[in-house]
Amino acid sequence: MANGRTHALATLAAGSAGMVALAISGDYIGAAGWASGAMLGLIMTPDCDVDDGFYGLAVLREVSPLLSVAWQWYWKPYARIVSHRSIISHGVIIGTFTRLVYAFWWFLLIYRPLYVSPFYMWLFVSLAIMDIVHIVMDWRIWGIAGIFRQ
Repeated sequence: MANGRTHALATLAAGSAGMVALAISGDYIGAAGWASGAMLGLIMTPDCDVDDGFYGLAVLREVSPLLSVAWQWYWKPYARIVSHRSIISHGVIIGTFTRLVYAFWWFLLIYRPLYVSPFYMWLFVSLAIMDIVHIVMDWRIWGIAGIFRQ
């Protein structure tokens, strides 16, 4: 199983690759959505279900210590309700959707679009891909093979 730093580096690599590919194809809105999803994937990982912290907090701490404390406080109820590595937290589409709804439930009450813009679709796809990268890196076979050791 990979540690938090390795997860973050893989997220940055996958996020950069997707953003560059979309930008080269001329889809700048898609590239912006992909990059936003990847950056959100750094702090809103499937490991938000761990109440003693995850690597995303270290990233937030670099930006703002106050923001990292507020983020950790906000995710405490989620961590207490959702068991670690359950389908709700580590399920590919289910986990991504659940964390987005938990994080932005207030936005969903305010913003009621008639359609979902391409930016938000790419953001969701990117975040789901970052979750897949995270989940694959957690497979036990990598530890057996001596890859992604902590």
